[in-house]
Amino acid sequence: MSLVVVAVVAIGGGAAWIATGSRGDAAAVRPTATATPSASATPSPSVSPSPSRPAVSAPAAGVPPAAQTGRPLPLALVFHGSGDSAAEAEADTNLAPAADSDGFLVAYMQGYEASWNDHNGHTKAQTAGVDDVAFTAAALTAIERLVPVDTTRVTAVGFSNGALFVNLLGCSLADRLTALVMAEGQLSTTVAASCHPSRPLSVVQVNGTADPTIPYAGGDTTLSGAVVPMLSASDAASRWAQFNGCTGAPTDSSPASDIRLKTYAPCRDGVTVQLRTVDGGGHDWPDDVAGLVTGTFR
Repeated sequence: MSLVVVAVVAIGGGAAWIATGSRGDAAAVRPTATATPSASATPSPSVSPSPSRPAVSAPAAGVPPAAQTGRPLPLALVFHGSGDSAAEAEADTNLAPAADSDGFLVAYMQGYEASWNDHNGHTKAQTAGVDDVAFTAAALTAIERLVPVDTTRVTAVGFSNGALFVNLLGCSLADRLTALVMAEGQLSTTVAASCHPSRPLSVVQVNGTADPTIPYAGGDTTLSGAVVPMLSASDAASRWAQFNGCTGAPTDSSPASDIRLKTYAPCRDGVTVQLRTVDGGGHDWPDDVAGLVTGTFR
């Protein structure tokens, strides 16, 4: 049986939860950080289990205090890189304190065997036949039952293999998302060829020019022993601009001495596409990932 694990961490209110389960088995959400139970918080019903929809029930600790007012909050879904974990994604980004100060929810997702099935043929999750798109949809449904989520502000953010998977989510789960933030992981030619988003999504794509793992220039790239044909960073951003119906030439700016920003706008439904090129940047989470994510909520 393929084990699928998803880590759901709701911050911005002091509660952190992990939901785990195997495909077809029930999973319970349990608190992993101190949270003050709410007398008014009532457990949400479970998600019925199926081969691709693990059951997730409400934690005894109740919903995060920030969400107990009933006001829907923005949500960021965070996908770690290959070989990493949800806990490492939390430690490597500044999203947790930003969620507390700015009032949004964060879900740190944990992939099968520390990987995501990004449909590029190089991960343990894909070899095991894990449907991470379906699992992400199920996790979203479970989160929405636990806390009030502003469904007009749901951003998927990922690094490396997590970024490759976020590209796939944009192609296959656009109806549940509003924005994508991809760090060091642009579209592959394989995923781009079959990508048909159901609606426009804002995109922030971050690529370092000195990334040794997923080159800025793209081309045939060896990932976990498999050769993955990658678009260049600029071609990938341009492809997202095409998907989003952006018109006119992109504009260029430089918000920092080592950052070149190319913005595609206007696009359908008011979305934008941005390519943030980090001159000399390697294969790392951006220092300002929280700012990039909160920018998609505005």
